[in-house]
Amino acid sequence: VESDLEQGIAGAVPIPPDDAGKEEVIAAIVANVDAMIKADRKITALKELQGHIWQTGYANNELEGIVFDDVPEALEKWNALGIKASLMHKQDANVWYKGIP
Repeated sequence: VESDLEQGIAGAVPIPPDDAGKEEVIAAIVANVDAMIKADRKITALKELQGHIWQTGYANNELEGIVFDDVPEALEKWNALGIKASLMHKQDANVWYKGIP
């Protein structure tokens, strides 16, 4: 966050002091994450957060992957032929699409 503030990243805000209230801290975190996303930052912490959101969303059935209609049939055919094939999100190898063999 300090680097974003120094670079003048739009929307970046200082992290509140230790004695700040919970709501103030959450608001600052949300503002900084939003600023990082809008600035298209390619940083590990943001990618890890995104991965946790995806993983939790898929595990809780709150997110669902979408594939072209012909993909499930093709995967089943390839698997039947002994060809191991599956799908993963291009940005996170830990997130598997629900319902794909």
